[in-house]
Amino acid sequence: MWDVAPENRQKKLGHPAMMPEEITKRCIKLFSWPGDIVFDPFNGLGTTTLVARQNNRRYLGIDISQEYCNNAIVRMEEEEK
Repeated sequence: MWDVAPENRQKKLGHPAMMPEEITKRCIKLFSWPGDIVFDPFNGLGTTTLVARQNNRRYLGIDISQEYCNNAIVRMEEEEK
C-alpha cells in the first residue's frame, strides 16, 4: 500500500484532475528502465512526461486539448530552468 498525498496544484496549473508526481514516479520506476520510452495518451499538463524525463526515460505525451499541451510544454520548460 502506498501512502501518497493528493495533488494540490490543480488551480495553480489549471487542470481539475492531476495525478500526483509521486505515483507517476513510482510507476515509471517499476515498469521501465532508463532509456525506455514512456507513452501517455492522456498527457494533460505533462506530469508523466515531466517525471519520465527526470528519471532518464524518453517520453511521448499527447492530449486532445491544445491548451493542456501548451501548458505541458511551458511546465517542461520551467523545469529546465
